[in-house]
Amino acid sequence: MLTFQPRRDTKKERTVGKPGNFFRDESGATMVEYGLIVGLIALAIIASVTSLGNTLTGMFRTVATTFAAS
Repeated sequence: MLTFQPRRDTKKERTVGKPGNFFRDESGATMVEYGLIVGLIALAIIASVTSLGNTLTGMFRTVATTFAAS
């Protein structure tokens, strides 16, 4: 009969224990990629909100000067 035998070594021990495994371990690469994507999305949102804000400021100034003149 087969029984469950838990692994005795942890991921850290497997990675650090063998020097070749350290360079093949890609577990942190995905997190870095997600971080870069979130950063780029944040930059796009900031740029679009800034542009929209400048456009709205110009529009409100035009409306304010039109009301002030009449």
